[in-house]
Amino acid sequence: MTSPSGPAPRRSPVRSTAAPARAAASGAAAAVVVTLVLLWPALGRGLLLYRDFVSVPSPVLGPRALATDGAPPRAVPLDAVTALLAPVVPAGVQQQVLLLASLALAGAGVAALLRHRGVLASVTGAVVVVWSVYAGERLLLGQAPTLMGWAMTPWLVLATRRTAALPSWLFGVVLAAMPAALTPVGAVQAAVTVLVVAGGALGGTRQPRAHLVAATAAALLWSLPWLVPALRGATGAGDPSGARAFAVSAGSPLAVLDVLTGGGVWAGGAQLASRGTVAAVAASLGLTVVGLVGWLHPASAPSVARTRAGRGAVVLAILGIPAAAILAAGPFLGAVEAAQSVPGLALLRDAHRVLGVSVLMVALGVGSAVGAVGRRAAAGVDRSGREGRMRPWVGSGAGGVVSRSRRVGTAVLLVSLAVLGAPDLPARLHAAYRPVAFPAGWEAAVAAAGGQTALVLPWQPIRTQSWAGPQPFLDPFPLGHDGLAVSARDLVVVRDGEAVRVGRQDPAQAQRWAAGELRPGDLDAAGITVVVEWLGTPGTLPERHPGLVEVYADEVVRVWRRAR
Repeated sequence: MTSPSGPAPRRSPVRSTAAPARAAASGAAAAVVVTLVLLWPALGRGLLLYRDFVSVPSPVLGPRALATDGAPPRAVPLDAVTALLAPVVPAGVQQQVLLLASLALAGAGVAALLRHRGVLASVTGAVVVVWSVYAGERLLLGQAPTLMGWAMTPWLVLATRRTAALPSWLFGVVLAAMPAALTPVGAVQAAVTVLVVAGGALGGTRQPRAHLVAATAAALLWSLPWLVPALRGATGAGDPSGARAFAVSAGSPLAVLDVLTGGGVWAGGAQLASRGTVAAVAASLGLTVVGLVGWLHPASAPSVARTRAGRGAVVLAILGIPAAAILAAGPFLGAVEAAQSVPGLALLRDAHRVLGVSVLMVALGVGSAVGAVGRRAAAGVDRSGREGRMRPWVGSGAGGVVSRSRRVGTAVLLVSLAVLGAPDLPARLHAAYRPVAFPAGWEAAVAAAGGQTALVLPWQPIRTQSWAGPQPFLDPFPLGHDGLAVSARDLVVVRDGEAVRVGRQDPAQAQRWAAGELRPGDLDAAGITVVVEWLGTPGTLPERHPGLVEVYADEVVRVWRRAR
C-alpha cells in the first residue's frame, strides 16, 4: 500500500506546511469522533470479556503469558506486556486503549496519507475506514489486538517512505511496528508492509540496500516473541479443518459481493444482519467503485498509480485480494487445506483477515476522489517527471464556492454510503463491549489454585457467565494463574449447518474430561494437582471427584486439590 499524496502545489513555506497538517489533524479528529460513536459503552470501570478479547484483574507472567504452556502463541507478547504494565496501568484501561486505538489509529493514518488532498479528503477517508464492515466484523470476533496490525499499516507506510539517515529511519519504522507486533499476525503484517514499501514494489522511492537489510533484521527481532515458541516446537503444522472453518462466507451471489466489499467473516456471531440486505451491500459496492476510480482516474490518481505496474497493484489490492479469498473458500479450498501441513501457514487460514488491505486502499481512493472533485489535472507530467499541478475547474469567487460545495456534497454522500453499508454496526458493538466487574471471590479462587498444574473445567474453551452478560468469552483463568493451566483449545465452528472442530492440541484424556469423568490415573499422567470448575457455563462438570478435596467454592467457581 502506498500513499496517494503527491507533491503539494508550490505555496509560501508557512502555508504549504500548515495546510497538510490541518488536513491530517482534521481527519484524525474525525476518526476519534467516529470511534467514540461506535465504542463509547466500552469506556468505564471494569474489564472487557468478549470472545477473544479477555483479561483478568491481576494478570501474571505465567506459562500462558510467556508462551511456555504449549499452546499456540496467539496473544504473544500482548499477554506478557499486559502483565508487566498492570501494576501501573490497570488491565481494563489497557484493554480500552487498545480497543479504541484499533480503529482511531487506522483512521488517523489514512488521514495522514491523504493530507495533501485537503481537509475534506482526509476526513472522508478517515470516516470510511473506521466505519467499515471489515473493522466491525473483526471487532465482533473480539480481535482488537490483531486489528492493530491493520491499523498501523498507514503509519508503517509513512515511516518507511521517509527519506532519512538509517538510524532515524529505522527508529521510525520500529516505533510504528511495535503496536502491530503485539500479536504474531500483526508482526507479520508489519514486516510485509515495511519490506514491500521499502523495496519500491508498489511505487515510490526504493530505500537504500542498508535500509532494507536493517528493516529485515528489525522485522525478525520484533517477531521473536512468537517465533521462538514456534521453533522450539510449541506449535506445529496447522489443522487442515481450519481452512474450511475460517474461510470467508461466500455461498451466494450477495455473499460474494459482501466479501468484495470487506465483509463475509467466517463466524456467524460476528456477521452483521444488515449485510444480508441488498441495500447495505450495494452501498458498500458503490463505495468500492468510487475508491477504485479515485486511484485510477487521471483527475485524482496518485503518482504511484500512473504506471501500468502501479495500476495493476491497485486493482490487485482492491479486487484481487477479495477474489483470492473467495476462491480459497471454493475451488481452491482443497489446496488451502493441504497447505496447513506447512508449519506457520495457519496464520493465513483466516482469509477474511487479509481483506484489510483492500479496505484501506478503498478508503484512500475515496479520499483521493473527494480531493479531486472540482479540479482537473493540468498537462500531466512535466519533463522533469514531477506530478502535474491540480487546477480548479472554476476560479475564485462564486465559482470557488460552487467547487467547494461540490466537494462537501460528495464527501457527505460517500460518508453516507459507508454508514448505509453497516447501519447496525454501532448497536452490535455497543452490546458486545461493556466493562464488567469480576466476582468478589475471583482472587481467592485463583489463590487457591496458586502455582499448581490446574485442570480447568468444563472442558471447552468458551465460557458464559450471568455476571458478565450474555456474550461468550474465552476462558480467562490461565491469564491470572501463575501455574500451568490445562484447558481445552479445540474450537468448534459451525459452517453450512455442520460443526467443524479445529485444533489438535487436546490431550488423550480430553474426551473423558468433556464427559465429566475424572480418573486419578488421568490426573497423575498429566501432572494435575488442582481442578478448577466454572459454574453456570455450558459444558459438563464431574459429579465425582475421586482423590480430591474441595478447597474453595462460591457461586461462580470451585477449586479442588489432590488429597495428601
